[in-house]
Amino acid sequence: MTRRDDGRDSLEAKAQELRLEIDRIVDRVKRVDASCMGCGEIELTPQEMRYIEVLGANPLIMMRELADRVLAPVSTSTGVVDKLVTKGLVRRERVDEDRRIVRVALEDAGMRVYEFILEMHLTFSREMLAALNPDEREILLVLMRKIARHKAEGQVSLAREA
Repeated sequence: MTRRDDGRDSLEAKAQELRLEIDRIVDRVKRVDASCMGCGEIELTPQEMRYIEVLGANPLIMMRELADRVLAPVSTSTGVVDKLVTKGLVRRERVDEDRRIVRVALEDAGMRVYEFILEMHLTFSREMLAALNPDEREILLVLMRKIARHKAEGQVSLAREA
């Protein structure tokens, strides 16, 4: 076996180990999200929660941009927003200059739900960081930034390099 093959085998083994650890973290995040779904008297689906998270971080955005950010077609986003409007969490606004343009924003109740979800996620993040010493925390954040910015377009290559 050549030195290059050893590197690839090591990379493959590490990739599999990383996938397992990511799966564990994702499972924990899903449990946190599940605990947020019954925010008070309002029941939310995971999809509705994602829309509220995007709207909380991006107040008054156009419907097309919302759909792009949640990686869904506009038709799907329209249905989800309809449900959130019915629940009193979201409002639509038309632009006077061009009535075809629809902007979407959180209502006060939607903002409270967003703040609750955000606090649950921050609590989870604090718990993760608490398991590390200060140097490890900084290393984790540096590495997460690097990973998040690599291939920032969000596309995952499914092809293996030869």
